[in-house]
Amino acid sequence: MTLLIIMAMKRIFIAFMLLSTSLLSGAEMASWYIVTEPGYTTDNGTEFSSASSEAASSRYPAGSVLELVSEDTGRSSVVTITDSLPELPEGRTLAVTEKAMEELGLMDSGTGMVEERVLRLGQDDDSKEIVTGWYKYDLGLYADAGECFRIYSLLRENGLKPSIQIDGDAIHLSVEYVMAFERENTEAIIRSLGLEPGEAMIAQNPYT
Repeated sequence: MTLLIIMAMKRIFIAFMLLSTSLLSGAEMASWYIVTEPGYTTDNGTEFSSASSEAASSRYPAGSVLELVSEDTGRSSVVTITDSLPELPEGRTLAVTEKAMEELGLMDSGTGMVEERVLRLGQDDDSKEIVTGWYKYDLGLYADAGECFRIYSLLRENGLKPSIQIDGDAIHLSVEYVMAFERENTEAIIRSLGLEPGEAMIAQNPYT
């Protein structure tokens, strides 16, 4: 019994030290961050990993590093902001990976209030190319409308989403709406039709 009391007092003391020695920037509700899309790419261009201490935030730019302290458990986790989630339910503005949730001791509840300490603030870089997770392939110009339509039809028959634009006296053909995890298969289909996909170009997210 004495040992249990000492251990409990020790946990309380550690939690108190974490809170009192950090310059905390406020509290917010943290949610469990789950991604079901294979190969999902975060805002910083890396593949999402639930095994890393990462977070998505609508308050802090990508690259920010935060120390989080759970108000319920007193446990902490240092996370790197790698993604943004502009809208979360119930006014939440922070979502953390499974590893961070385990470190915070919040896996059972799935949510919890956390205090934040900014260890490093990421910088918004307007000149940096934004990775949307969507890509397109430029298949070039066609002077022969019949040939262009033939290839367009083959692309559609193989499950791709071709697009055409008139460019002077020629027709510009491309394949659009390709998600990150579909790139390899898309390139293989294009090559199977005797075409060269070229380099995948970052495209605008069609849902924004």
